Parts: sequence; C-alpha cells; structure tokens
Amino acid sequence: SYLVGLFHIAAFMSEAGICDRFRNHYALEQDKEKLLAHAAGALFCTGITVALFFLATGAFDSSHTRIEERIAAYFLIGAAVPIANSNRLRITLLHVRGNHQAATRLVVQKSLLFLGCIWLLSFLGQPSILIGAFLIAVVYLRLVLIKHVKIPRFFHASFFATALTTVRNSLRHLFSGEAFNIIFHADLFLLGLFVTSTELGVYGEAALFARLFLLIPVALRPVMHHHFARLVSTADIRAFSGSLLTLRAYLFYVHALLALFLINYFDDTLHLVLGFYGSEKVSYDLFTLMLPGFLFYAAAIVNESAMEASGNAPFLSQLSAIFITINVFFCFYLIPFAGNTGAAFSSLVCLLVYFFTLDMVKITISCSPMTPEFLAAGATVYLLNALLVQLELPVFIFVLIVPPLLYLIFYLLNFFDFGDYNTGDDPHTPV
Repeated sequence: SYLVGLFHIAAFMSEAGICDRFRNHYALEQDKEKLLAHAAGALFCTGITVALFFLATGAFDSSHTRIEERIAAYFLIGAAVPIANSNRLRITLLHVRGNHQAATRLVVQKSLLFLGCIWLLSFLGQPSILIGAFLIAVVYLRLVLIKHVKIPRFFHASFFATALTTVRNSLRHLFSGEAFNIIFHADLFLLGLFVTSTELGVYGEAALFARLFLLIPVALRPVMHHHFARLVSTADIRAFSGSLLTLRAYLFYVHALLALFLINYFDDTLHLVLGFYGSEKVSYDLFTLMLPGFLFYAAAIVNESAMEASGNAPFLSQLSAIFITINVFFCFYLIPFAGNTGAAFSSLVCLLVYFFTLDMVKITISCSPMTPEFLAAGATVYLLNALLVQLELPVFIFVLIVPPLLYLIFYLLNFFDFGDYNTGDDPHTPV
C-alpha cells in the first residue's frame, strides 16, 4: 500500500498538469499537432527526471520507513512512471477526440492485466516486488496504444526550452482534473512513515472500497468534460446549467443508495471481494468514517468537470492544492497519535469542506448554490441509515424499497427541482 501510494504520487507530480492543460486547450487550439508534440516532449523530460531520481535515491528511500521494502521496488517505480505518464497523454487524446469507448476498453484491459500480475507475483513471497505489476501493465498499455495513437516527433533544436515552457504553463493545471485522488495515495504514503504494515493494510482495505465507491463518477469524468466543453463551444448556456445541476443531483442520489448498501451489508461485500482476515471490523469503522466525504465528493466531480470546461481550471487547481495541503498537514499532526483514524478523519473533513466550497462557486449566473438542499439530503441519508440498521432488511427487500423511498424523500425536499435556467449568462464568468 505504501509503495502504491508512492508510485501514484510520483506519477502525478511528474505529470505536472501537462495532460490536464492539453485536455483543456485542445478544443480551442488551432495547431493541435503542435500542442500534442509540446505536451509529449514535456512529459518525456519530467518522466526521465523522476526515473533518474528514483534510481539515484533507491537505497535511501528504502531505509526511512517502518515498512519492509526492497531497493528493487524503487527502481521499478522509476521505470514505470515515465511510461505511465506517456500513456495518460495518449488516453487523454482519445477522450478529447470523443473515443471514450476505446479509451475505456484499453484502461480496463490494463487493469485486468495488473490484477493478474499482482496475483502471480504474490507467489514470490516478496510484497515489495508486487509494484512490478504496475510496470508490466503500463508497458502492455504502451504497446497497444502505439497502434491507436500516433504522437508527432517532438525532438528539435529548441526542444528543452520548449519543454520547460510547457511545464511552466502546465503547473497552473497541476491540481485540477483528478488531483483530489491524490488524497487517497497521500494517506497511504504518510501512514507508511508512522504505522506498521498490518495497520497500513487495514487502512488499505477501507481505501479499496473508497476507490470502488467513486468508480462511476471518476469513469464519467472525461465524458462529462467533453460534454461541458461542447456546450461551452456552442454557447448553449441553458443546457450547460441544466446538465451541471442534473448530473450532480443524480450522482449524489445514486451514491447515497450505494453508501446505504455498503454500510448495511459491508461484511458480506468485504467477504466477497477480499475474504475474511480478522480485520473487517476495523476496516468497517474507517470506511464509515470517511464515507460522508466520498458521498459529497462524488457530486463535486461534476463541478470540477464543468469548471475545467468553462476555462476555470487554474482556479480549480489552486483550490484543490489548498485542500490537499491542509489534508497533508492534518495527517502529519493526527497520524502519530491517532493512526488510521486520524488519516480517515482528515480526509473526511477536507472532502466535505471542499465540496461545499465548490458549491458556493457560481460557474454560471443560473447555477446558484444548493448548500441547504445538499445538507438536507445528507441528513436524510443519515436518518434513513439509522432506520435500516435497526430493521436489518434482507438484500432483496432493500433493493425493492429503499431506492424509490429515497427518491421520493429527495423529491419532496425539492432536491431535483432545478428551476429555470437563464439563457443569457456566460459560462466564462470569472470565478
């Protein structure tokens, strides 16, 4: 878990917002091939820099935590990061061209290969070597992507100067896009500095369900960004506002149902996915502590996509950076004496405050804050869960009764009442 967190943090930081800037500028750029070549060249430079860093510092990195590690694991991370970043640029290109199905199919294939490699490498009995599954998966994806996506040549006389300029311009987009996913990996990384492998594994079990919980909105993010960008380019402001409010409300409703299901049937789900190893109760407590934050963040992803598409990515990046920094400081303060619970509480607070901060930002004039409605919806989910815990309904009764009941309550609370959309406002309204 510690090494996985380290790998994702290294890949995210070395990517330097280049892919997010490429995605946000692609539709407006006249010379798209030049934009693509500059992004590829900049990623090449940052990736090689990170690879050399891990190769040079592997011996030191493997000696400063309480987790058993191997120098080879850091070498594997250094080799995988530049390939992973190059793959992300190619996947981003498929998305901005509207080839969402092809991009998703390739990512799913890579993920299945990764899981298979994890299973095979586990027989070696060396946990730190499991990170090699990342390298195998990203190499496979790179070989497949070569057939689907062609990158123009980016080596030229002023290559390094152009790459440096691209990185400098892209840093404003570093914490936009999927930046808040870094919270999960930051928690694992920081916990690895203070807790034992067993405690870290317990937190990893709860984090696994968090990632599965957010699978739908994360998978829909590029599709929503493409949709909002198209509406901005056609100046269809009414549809822009309507899509933002509708998608956010219904994603919250769907994930409220998912949260209720996981809370009431957590043990059965955990047994289905992981089996029982004696740590289920602790993982359950951590997951339920973080779950309200994940529920609201599922809706916040819609705001993030709309803000990026409407030209507000630099502001979103600054806002995300502030909350990620706050989460890191909270973790450093809480983990030494509160352990896993401290990390979970820090993530909960940051995700909740982040959502309501985004909700107060008016992307368009007609998109008014819905803070009272979301607070009422959150309270409804809490009270309904308290009732379901007492009733202990069978799964099929839950499926028959709870979805229409929750929808009816949300409807009575005017949660799905978005009002009239102003057709004269501007989606480029400064934030």
